[in-house]
Amino acid sequence: FVESSFKNQKLLKENIEMLKLEDKVEVVLANVSKFVEVLGEKKQTFDLIFIDPPFSKNWTQKVLDKIEQYQILRPEGIVVLHHHKKEIPETSTLCLIKQRQFGDNLVSFYIIPPSA
Repeated sequence: FVESSFKNQKLLKENIEMLKLEDKVEVVLANVSKFVEVLGEKKQTFDLIFIDPPFSKNWTQKVLDKIEQYQILRPEGIVVLHHHKKEIPETSTLCLIKQRQFGDNLVSFYIIPPSA
């Protein structure tokens, strides 16, 4: 997990400890956008990326842009994005494969198309 709020990071760590997942999960206190840059520079890639940014701050587009720019999603990976229905991001390499609506919120699933 990458969390910019100390309070939320502490809560995440407590929940991870309760579930006894400390050896499988890492929580980093950082700015997500800058951290994606660091991951890209280190050539780290992931099979699964969950994104749940604050609504109405245009973070959805910013984070997807960084994921594409720094290529941190593996070719067979998937991005799961939770966002407001009015915030529809555009992507250049990711392909929307599924979307579910829950009230005013959407959960969108993206992959890198096989030909990309």
